[in-house]
Amino acid sequence: MPDILTDVHLVDGYLNTLPIDSARKVVANYYEEIYKKYHTDSTSFKKSLLAYSKDTKVYQKMYLQVEKKLFDLNKDITVSDSLRLDSIRLVQQVQLDSMRHVERRSMMSEKMKQLLITAAKDSSAYKFDVAYRDYLYAVGFSEATIGVFTQRPSLNPAVVTPQRTPANPKKMLQQDAQRAPQEEAVN
Repeated sequence: MPDILTDVHLVDGYLNTLPIDSARKVVANYYEEIYKKYHTDSTSFKKSLLAYSKDTKVYQKMYLQVEKKLFDLNKDITVSDSLRLDSIRLVQQVQLDSMRHVERRSMMSEKMKQLLITAAKDSSAYKFDVAYRDYLYAVGFSEATIGVFTQRPSLNPAVVTPQRTPANPKKMLQQDAQRAPQEEAVN
């Protein structure tokens, strides 16, 4: 009996959501389907309900079962609805994030194009010595340390730095004079 009562209450709840004219048209069909499902008819159902209602303790127990079944059904529907809504929200969030990503990339691309179009050419050449000094500053070397690193031998293999000996200062001055024009041509 609790099963048939559960279905009757479900149908009653559904019929309450319909306009009165529509509910009157379909109410008989819904109840007939319930009676077929439980192999009974409207008269037998009414007699059974009347018999249970005479014993209030049994009637109350039966309706507690009906209430529990309706609560469980509602809980299952609520969980499935919330899962469905969560998945819809997740899809919407991913779509929104994707659209924001595309929009951000598009704005960055436009900014880069504008920078390329409006960029002025450099008026001075950026030499290796300056770049090397800037790099050493960026890495965190002090001024004294940078001075040690920037005193490097010539990178041109044709210009060989001779060994300086204090015994022959005239020869050293002549070599310096010869080497200066060669190093300027290389740089």
